[in-house]
Amino acid sequence: MACAPLIGWLFSFRLSRNGSADRLFGGSIDVPLADIAAVFGMVSVFIWVLRHETFRAAWRRLPFVWSYGVLVLAHAASALSTARPDAVGVMKFTLRPVAFSYLAFVALPVLLLRRWEDVRRSFGLFIFGASLFAIQGLFSLFVDAGGSILALQRARPLPIFGVYPIGMNHNVLAEWLVVAAPFALALGRWTHLTKVRRWSQVAAVLCLAVALLTFARSAWIVVFVQLLVAGVTVWRARLAKLWAWFTRLGWVIVAPFAGYMAWFSLRAEVATSTDARAMLTGIAWRAFLAHPLVGVGAGQFTNQVAGTWGYRLLFGGAMDAHGVFQKLLAETGLVGTVAYLLVAAVIAHLAWHTIARIGWRHRIGQGLVFAAIGVLGAWTYQLFNTTYWSAKLWLPIGLFFAAMALCRRSRYV
Repeated sequence: MACAPLIGWLFSFRLSRNGSADRLFGGSIDVPLADIAAVFGMVSVFIWVLRHETFRAAWRRLPFVWSYGVLVLAHAASALSTARPDAVGVMKFTLRPVAFSYLAFVALPVLLLRRWEDVRRSFGLFIFGASLFAIQGLFSLFVDAGGSILALQRARPLPIFGVYPIGMNHNVLAEWLVVAAPFALALGRWTHLTKVRRWSQVAAVLCLAVALLTFARSAWIVVFVQLLVAGVTVWRARLAKLWAWFTRLGWVIVAPFAGYMAWFSLRAEVATSTDARAMLTGIAWRAFLAHPLVGVGAGQFTNQVAGTWGYRLLFGGAMDAHGVFQKLLAETGLVGTVAYLLVAAVIAHLAWHTIARIGWRHRIGQGLVFAAIGVLGAWTYQLFNTTYWSAKLWLPIGLFFAAMALCRRSRYV
């Protein structure tokens, strides 16, 4: 879990050209450090289940496993598309990353984190790692020599020994931070240690501030949604005071950044990004209309983009879909999209049922609400981004369900 953000630290194995492996893996097999750790974790859990409990007992603890299984089958069924995708490539994508995302980032946390000490430690690792990268993003505001003098810099990741541990784009920083901020508030509710509670509040403010300073449009939308949900739940009593503060003084602080964000969104480079996203959405829609039932095949979206001459002329190399629904509609059609919505509905139902049972007047329930807000942030971010089949979406969900299982057994329930 501590390695999960480190997608830039990987082992790369070159493949021979013109072979089947080259066709499947694009010339090299790249294995992130987090995936290697996850594989060791899955092997450890498998051996542990064999020695200490039955598979039936372990299976019962897995959340939304049946609905996710339907999602995996929907991706496999896309191999039957009339678009005639590479069946081996479809199955490879179905197993990794789709099935792997559940096994590594949902099943492992749920099966391993069975005590409050383990949950708190895991949330602490998540927040500590995000805070380090938030500090790095804050530092980047003062070392970006290539930025415009007349414009504010945007927070972004910095290299460590020439390698970008979490990637180079500002979005890869923001999408961790919008989850870490509410997770820090959740950890503060689940600890009796005053020092930990105070530091978690500092971490939440730091992660939230740097997420906004990335000036990623997706991050601003996500933060707005998260604040809205917090305002109608755990912060409902403080909403009037917060609004009074905003009308008196808060707008003076917020308005300059909001105005800059609006101006920044109108700049030429941002407009180009918007045009690229719009064309990618158009490509996805055309692929869906041509093959509405099971799509063009799991993992085949970039091939569709590569075959679009206009996109390559305007924007260069092929990119993945900028949004989970565009990708699902194009690659898996109605079958895959409905399966994904089923998974989302089951997750929402389980979360709401437990929160409604516990309530959010007590600190245990408040912590669970903040953790759910973090999951909501991860899910909302993937409506606009390209990292849906990775730890960035599914690890927060796994951590949330590990905490939720303990909340159900808590003496406060």
